[in-house]
Amino acid sequence: MKKHLFISIQYMEIGGVERSLLGLLDSIDYSRYEVDLFIYRHSGELMQFIPSKVNLLPEIPAYTALTRPIIQIIGEGYRMIALQRLIAKFQAWRFNRKDNKDENFSIYQYVASATTPYLPSINDTNYDLAISFIAPHNIVKDKIKAKRKVAWIHTDYSNVTIDVKEELQIW
Repeated sequence: MKKHLFISIQYMEIGGVERSLLGLLDSIDYSRYEVDLFIYRHSGELMQFIPSKVNLLPEIPAYTALTRPIIQIIGEGYRMIALQRLIAKFQAWRFNRKDNKDENFSIYQYVASATTPYLPSINDTNYDLAISFIAPHNIVKDKIKAKRKVAWIHTDYSNVTIDVKEELQIW
C-alpha cells in the first residue's frame, strides 16, 4: 500500500525554494508514494515543471488571498483575511520599530498566525506525512491531518530578523 504525502507551497515563482521542491518531487518513488501538492496560488514560471505523477490539488480562493493585494481581496469579499493582514502589518511595523530594523521576515509569521483561523480546511484526508515547504508553517500545522508533519526551512535564520517569540508559537 502506498504512503500518502501532502506538500504545500505558496506559488511556483522562480526561486530557490521552488527549485528545491521540484528536486524533491523528481526524487520521489511514485510506486511507493502518492503525493498531493497544494499550492496556495497556481501561478509562477515553474508550474509547468511539476511532475505529472503529482496530484495537484485545486486552488482554494481563500488561500490565494494570502498573497494578493489587500485592496483586491477586500473587493472579492475576503474582508476578515484583509483585516487580519493589516493587523499583521501593524505588528511587523511595531516589531521593526522596537528592533530598529529596516526589513524583517516577521511579517510572514504575523500574517499566518492572524489569518489561518479564517481559512477553510484543505481536505479531510489523513496523510502519512505532511511537509510545509516554506515558512510560515501554520497551514500544515492547523489545516492538515497527518501522522507526521515536517517544516522545510529554506532560510538562513542567522541572516534574517524574526520575532522569535512569535515564531516559537508555531513550533
